[in-house]
Amino acid sequence: MIVLLDASTVINLVNGGVFDAVLGIEGVQFQVGSLVRDEASSASEVLDLELAKGSLTLADEGLVPYSAFLAAKNDMGLGDGETECILIASALQCQIACDDGRARKAAIKRLGHESLVTGSLGLMQRACSHGLITTEAAQLAYQEMRKLGGYLPQIDVDFFAKEVTLLDGFGAQP
Repeated sequence: MIVLLDASTVINLVNGGVFDAVLGIEGVQFQVGSLVRDEASSASEVLDLELAKGSLTLADEGLVPYSAFLAAKNDMGLGDGETECILIASALQCQIACDDGRARKAAIKRLGHESLVTGSLGLMQRACSHGLITTEAAQLAYQEMRKLGGYLPQIDVDFFAKEVTLLDGFGAQP
């Protein structure tokens, strides 16, 4: 299964110190597009490290013609990275992780179902279910993400303790 990461999710996970743990979720191939990589410049060292390790790959830029990108960017009214992420996910028919509310709504509309969209919290919940991070570490990461400016919803303290699998889809997560 492929999950395309948007810059907002990359930045939040890096700020929370859990990016490498999330990338360890078994059965998931995480990808970023080149525009997302550029937008997540504050996380460039971590991105470069994970790309070098092979736990993260660059998405194929050739999947989305430039004319289609421009039309979709205009239609959705999103930034370059969000637009790229949604279009690549649509081309690959895969899932997307994005923490931007407008982009999530556009992704659900474009991809056809909310189960194809999650964010950093949903990914951290999965990492907890797979034993990659503790619920306490996830809660601390969440607090750090918000402290550093992440626009994340208020969640219940038990959110990260919920058991989820890759088969559950992503729709239930904030």
